[in-house]
Amino acid sequence: MLVRGWGATYLLRDIPHVVCVRICAPMVDREHVLMERLGISDPAIARREIERNDAIHNGTMQRLFGIDWTDPALYALVLNTARIRVADCVEHIAAVAESATSQETTDSRMALNDQLILSKVHSALDQRFGSSSSALGIDAEVAAGKVVLKGALSDQRMIAETVRLMHEITGVQTVESRIGHLAIVRDDKEKR
Repeated sequence: MLVRGWGATYLLRDIPHVVCVRICAPMVDREHVLMERLGISDPAIARREIERNDAIHNGTMQRLFGIDWTDPALYALVLNTARIRVADCVEHIAAVAESATSQETTDSRMALNDQLILSKVHSALDQRFGSSSSALGIDAEVAAGKVVLKGALSDQRMIAETVRLMHEITGVQTVESRIGHLAIVRDDKEKR
């Protein structure tokens, strides 16, 4: 299966059987490809569109994950089509995908399933508490379908609701709450 997406490389980076690949080329080559595909005659127009797209891509990756998507450490392979023919790039990718290190195992399937559950956890928290749920102090880890919630909240009902919400997520086996209850202490002067 091929997954093409701005966040896929980062989200799936720890899954052993997922081969993350970056295909790149110098700007001049990218301009020529875009001009040919869209019938553009002015390289400056093609360059502006590529730069605009790159800026949006970079901004999104920075905002969502705090990463530089051009960092080669995020990828198993980085291929430059100005130096390697596209057909050869395909052969390189296929060879890595067929290698022993890229084969799916029980552990790698479990890691992928845990990543899927974690993404459902974040989505459920964001839907319930707003897109700033991490600002509330709630964090989660998933291992073998077990969700461990961490953080600190001042509202005991919110902690209970968060645990209940996790139990509703498909694939969750168990939920453990390590969310501490913050007591709010008010100074008597505030009461006056």
